Amino acid sequence: MFFSEARARSRTWEASPSEHRMWVEVFKACDEDHKGYLSREDFKIAVVMLFGYKPSKIEVDSVMSSVNPNTSGILLEGFLNIVRKKKEAQRYWNEVRHIFTAFDTYLHVSV
Repeated sequence: MFFSEARARSRTWEASPSEHRMWVEVFKACDEDHKGYLSREDFKIAVVMLFGYKPSKIEVDSVMSSVNPNTSGILLEGFLNIVRKKKEAQRYWNEVRHIFTAFDTYLHVSV
C-alpha cells in the first residue's frame, strides 16, 4: 500500500509550516459538525481536497482499521500522520518516475 514505501525510506522530508497549516485547515473543513474527528466520509473528502482523487474502499478501510476503537474516527494528530506518510510516499514515487524517465532511452530517441 502507499505507506510501505515511505516507511522503508529514512525520514528526510518534513512538511513546511504552510503545508501543515493547510492540512489542519482541511481537517477542520471536513469536520463539518466540529466533532473533533473525521468520519469515513469526511476522510474521503479530505483526501480529494489534498490529493485530488477519491480513495479506494481498500485504502479507506486500511486507514479506518488503524483508528483507536475508543474514538469514532480519525483525530487531528492521526490525520496529520496519515497525510505526512502519504506525502512522503508521493514524493518518493515522483523521484522514482523522474529517475526512470531520465534513463529511459526510448523516450530520448528521435522518431
